[in-house]
This record gives sequence, C-alpha cells and structure tokens, in this order.
Amino acid sequence: MLTRQSFTALLLLPLVSTSVRGRASASPASPWTLSSLHTGDYEAAIDSAVAHSGRASARLSARTAIPYGVETVTQPLRADSYRGRRVRLSGFVKTRDVAGVGAHLSLSVNTASPIPLLAPAEDSALTGTSEWTRRAVELTVPANALGLNVGVTLNGSGSAWADDLTLEVLGPADSSRAVAPPAAPVARFASLPDTPTALDFEGVDLGAPEPPAILERPRATSTRGMENLAALARLLGVVRYFHPSDGVRTANWDDVAVRGVRMVEGAPTRDSLASALRTLFRDVAPGVSIYPTGRRVPATAGADTGRAAGVVSWLNQGLEMDGAITATNSYRSGLVTVPAPGGVIPRGTPNPGLPWSGQLGAGLSASVPLARLVELPRDDSLRARRIQPAVATIVTSPNDRASRIAGVIVAWNAVRHGFPYFDVVKVDWNAALRPAMAKAARDSSPADYWATLFDLMGRLPDGHGNALMQAAPYKFGFLPFSVDWIEQQLVITQVSPGAPAELQRGTVIESIDGVPSGQVLSSRERRLPGATAGWRRTRSLLDLPFARRDSSITVRVRAPGAASSSELRLAYSGRARVTEPALPAIREVSEGVMYVDLARTSDPQLSAAMPKLLAAKGLIVDIRNHPRANTMTLLSHLSSDTLLSDHFESPLIREPDGRMGEFVDNPWVIPPQAPRYAGKLAVLVGPAAVSSSESTLGIVEHYHLGALVGAPSAGTNGNVNMFWVPGRYQVVFTGMRVRKRNGGVHHGVGVQPTIPVARTIRGVIEGRDEVLERAIAEVRGM
Repeated sequence: MLTRQSFTALLLLPLVSTSVRGRASASPASPWTLSSLHTGDYEAAIDSAVAHSGRASARLSARTAIPYGVETVTQPLRADSYRGRRVRLSGFVKTRDVAGVGAHLSLSVNTASPIPLLAPAEDSALTGTSEWTRRAVELTVPANALGLNVGVTLNGSGSAWADDLTLEVLGPADSSRAVAPPAAPVARFASLPDTPTALDFEGVDLGAPEPPAILERPRATSTRGMENLAALARLLGVVRYFHPSDGVRTANWDDVAVRGVRMVEGAPTRDSLASALRTLFRDVAPGVSIYPTGRRVPATAGADTGRAAGVVSWLNQGLEMDGAITATNSYRSGLVTVPAPGGVIPRGTPNPGLPWSGQLGAGLSASVPLARLVELPRDDSLRARRIQPAVATIVTSPNDRASRIAGVIVAWNAVRHGFPYFDVVKVDWNAALRPAMAKAARDSSPADYWATLFDLMGRLPDGHGNALMQAAPYKFGFLPFSVDWIEQQLVITQVSPGAPAELQRGTVIESIDGVPSGQVLSSRERRLPGATAGWRRTRSLLDLPFARRDSSITVRVRAPGAASSSELRLAYSGRARVTEPALPAIREVSEGVMYVDLARTSDPQLSAAMPKLLAAKGLIVDIRNHPRANTMTLLSHLSSDTLLSDHFESPLIREPDGRMGEFVDNPWVIPPQAPRYAGKLAVLVGPAAVSSSESTLGIVEHYHLGALVGAPSAGTNGNVNMFWVPGRYQVVFTGMRVRKRNGGVHHGVGVQPTIPVARTIRGVIEGRDEVLERAIAEVRGM
C-alpha cells in the first residue's frame, strides 16, 4: 500500500533531477552533466566572458519569465570515500534578475531509494542581482550511500553563474545515524570517479543546449476546438491501452498527445477532424476506423481461422504507465500472445472480430481492434512484450498550451481506464474532461497548471488522488500553529515559540480573510480528492497552515477565556510545520499498560521492544498515521490462527472504459508467532489513517483482535498508480481494488471505531490525548 508522508511532502516532490542528459551532452573529457525536468525552460553553458577567477564559469539561464522546474549542472561521484562523513560544498555564485526559489549550490546523495538525500539549500539561495558571493551547503553522507552529486542549481527566472567550487570532508558523521553499507556495488556508480575535477569550469563544455519547447501563449478554446479535443481524448486512451500493435507498445505517448492537440484543435469541419485523427494514428495503430456517427461500422478484415493461430491483445494488470515509479507501482502491461487453435478464442481474451466501437463526439465515431490473429508458432508466443516507449522528440513545458491540454488528456484517460472503483463511487468522470482542458488552455503559469491538474483529480473520490509539482517556483512557509476541527470550530492545537500571545492551544479561529472558518474549510474540501469527508477534512487542515512564504492571511481569533475576539495578520514564514507534542513512541502509559506508536517506530525498535509489549496486561497500538514499522511483526503475535488481510485485488484490464475483468488477489498472509499476546488490546484509529494503515486496521476489524478507538479511517487503500504527464507533473490515483475480508466495500467506508471518541477544546487546552485516555481506560477494564 502507498507509503504516505505528510501532505506537504506529497504536495511538492523534492527538487531532484529526474531527466538526466548524461555524458553525451558534454564533451567526452567533461566531468559535468546537465540535469533538468526536460521542459525546455532552461539552458546551461560554459561562459568564457564571466568568471570569478580564471577564464570561465558555468552559466544557467531561464528561457521564460516563469520557468518550470530546475536546471542543474552536476558532477556525479562514487560515494566510497565519503560514507559516514560530513561533507561541505562551497563556491561562488553570481546572479542577474533571479526570481523564484533562486540559485544555489547543490549537494545530494544517491542510495537504493529512488529519492536522493538533498542538502538543505533553499535558505542559502540567491535571488535578484548579486555580485560573486560565497555560498556553502553541507550534508552527512550515510553509510548506505552509492553516489554523491555536486553542482549548482537554478530554480527560477533570470541567470546565474557558478565558479571555483570546493568539496571538503569535515569529519565523521554522527554514528547514531549510520546504517549498513551497500551489500554490493551498483554498476552505474562503480565506474564514477572518487573525487571531483574541473571545479573551476576551465577547459570543459556542457555540450549542445537542450532544445526549447514550442511555447504557445494561453488562449481560450473555441466551441469547435473543444469538441475536437474531446474526440482526440476519447480515441487516444482506447488506442493507447488496447490497440494490439507493437506501434502502440513503442510509441512515446506524450509526443502523440501533444502532437494530437496541435493537429486536431483547429480542424474546421468533421471531415478535416477525421483526416487529422487518421493521420495521427495511422502508423501507430493500423486498422482504426474513423467515420461519421450514424453510418454503418466499417467491416473488419477477416482472418483465416482454419489454421492454428494465436491471439495478440493487451493484458493490463492495472495500467503500467510510461516512467512509472517502480518502488510504489506494482502494475504491469504487455502485449501477450495466447494460443487459439482452429481460431477458437480463449475465454477472457478479446475477440479479433469484435472491435471496440463508440462515439467520439464532434460528429464522429470510431472502431478500434482489441485483438489480432497471428499464426503460430511464433518465437514470442506466450511471452509478454512489455511497454518500451521511444525517446521523446517533443520538449514539453507547462508554459506551452498544447503541453498543458495534452497533460489533462493523459491524466483523464489513465483514470478512465484504470480506476477500479467506478462501480462504487458516484462520479461523472466524462464531465471532468472539458472543464479541465478549457482551464489548461488558459493557464498562464506552471502554478496555474498544477491547480488545474489538482482540481481534475479533486473530482475523483479517491484518498490517493493527487497532482504533484516536481519543483516549486517559489519558497514555502508555515503559519505558527497547527489546527483541528473540534466541536464545530477551527481550533489551534499547538503554537510555535514566539507566536503572538493571542495564539494559544484552544484559541478558536473564527474567520480567515473575513470568511467564516467553516466556509473556508468547506471550500477547500470541494477541491480535494478523497473517498470520505473525514479524509478531505484532514487534508484541508494539513493544507491550511502551508502556503507561499511571501503570502499572508488575516485571522480573527478568540483566545480561551477572552471576552472578545481580535484580528491578526499572519505571514507564512515558518521553516517547518508546527506539530502537536507526542509521547515517546514506545512507553508504559499506565501500570501494566504499554503504548506503541507505529508511525514513529522503526523495525529494529519494534523488535527490541516486543518482549515488553507482549508481556503487558494492556497494549495500545497507535495507527492514526502511516506506520513506519512492519506491522505484520506485531500482528503475528495477536492470534493463534493465520491472519489474512483484506482482499488486495489488481484488476486485469482487457477492455476500455473501466470495464474490469477478473481480479488477482494478493492478500497479506500472517502465520502465528509465539508467544501469543494474552492481554487486552486497543488500537487507535482516525481519519488520517489511510492506505497501509488501513491494511492493518482491516485485520484488527475483521478478526476482532481488540477495541478500535477514535474516528473512522480514510477509506482508501491499495497500491497507487503514479505517472508523469506532459510538462513533467506527476499524477496519482488508486489502481488496486481493496475489499474487506468479508467481501464488503472498503473504499469510501474505511474502518469504523468500536469506541468512537471525539476531541474537545478543553482537552486541547489541557494538552490531553483524549483518544489515548479512552483506550487506556478500555484495556484497564474501567
């Protein structure tokens, strides 16, 4: 199930280089490479006219007024010499008219994790115009490091130069943070050098610059243009996921989508639209027929079924998307060939003689083959031919209108054909397409486009639903408090040191910018993806104290015991989210009663504490947030029988439009382990318990292992599908169906507490965890 982090972490992915133009982009002797989001919004080169010393420096420049993503000049190193040590990268940076996050030195570490460890650099970034300024960043290199990357980054508009860099080892790291070294070297890191070279950028080059994107200015769509785009969207998804050709398997579908937008939108008539669509798909998907709606469907070419034959069709176990993050995406798609002796089509396999047919809109319909007959034997019979997309030939950018519209089309289609809950949720997904495309056509900045994608996913009742910016064009900050919705009021639950005196635990926020707080939250929640009201409220509360660092709000607050309310202007200036204080992750909370918070407990800590936990008379397990530890370790001691989780069902998708065939169930199977826990158990549950939290909660619920204390969970479980759309944004939705062990619906329902507990304002003022208190009373038999 999805590893959930805080909503802040999900909102903006780390500033990492995801599309690397490697050694081929620089001269063979150059150690420097260029990394970017491949949006064409930046360029980098060696500048022989500007230098801090010597004759050259590295120059990074934005091509647009509001560029998307980042540009990094980087040098990758093998980490062997730096593991377990504190390192510092220093050097000189010069800027001209830089806006946004700014220009800074970059230092990062690669481990087995897909996300690098980054040195904090945002606060040292330079903006505006500055002469040569010394800057430095530091990082502790963990013992499991594989690679170290040094360089300079521009995240924003303007131009920046870097020169005379130095990499120093400051000393050993804190030994308490060390982890085991890699078990074996990784080939792509083994060939890297140990030490950096050419840190003065003399005598090297960075190769040819990345080509810029075609940047079409924002403009509204015409009525005819919108109908044309909707027809493209409808046909593109069916062809991409179900047409049985190798051309579909190897096409770069971002390219096809962007090219399609540019080809079809301006078609003035039905016939010219049909011609454009035929041209777009002609080489990729032979056999697709496009014809005026109302005419007879063109006949499909026959096949000789008298000879031994095989049937080629797509088998999607979920939808495997181009560039999927394999650490979280378990879905696989491929063209498969199955025997069909004598032309008898195996059960469950699409029939080559029965193509998909449907209306595209704009006066057109289409027929798309879902399978084709081939003679056997074939060398590749019974072997899946996996997706192998070609290298992109079109540079896409959120500053380009066609890229934005194409991104909406790609995201909409993935959900349309891959979301397994359209039989459970009530949503008209078709109705979400046109408004999203219309807004994308008018968006004037990368942030506007992110909002469009996020609003599109907000139409989906899915707690995993999200749209993520890969790199923010500005800095973010936090308000000096955390909040919760308690007794029908927005209540401050914790404040940061130095906050205004009016802000206390228990202070009620009556209004925000003149709007009653309840209305503010409700308005936010209407935009948020979520399967339950509780999860949308939780996301809204997490989102409220987080915004651009240069923004502010006016709040009207009433402190506890105050006779009247007061008004404050608050800036989003904090560097970190304010969180409520918590007990130690493992401790005795009452005589004979042990408490463990699985969100803050590692596997080694849980294993070490297990004897004490299992010997307790009462045990309280906190799963109100995503568990960090493997919960099966604890679950195996809670029953003398083998435990099965809810049904974790990956759909086998062979036909369009969300028509799921059979499902492949792969539940957790947890054999019993000695000793068995013999005391009373209470498990804490709440609306922030989503995904893998609910996997554990579902077992407790089904087998009645203990009391469930708190509030309903988020009602969203199953592995996510994460994929890129043109412009380099990431879209997320749930691609797996989860049903309760008894066959009941989990999505939108979640796990219900057996002992409901709601927070009170009095409890907040007194610093009490009322859910935990009720659980203590339960296991003590009070």
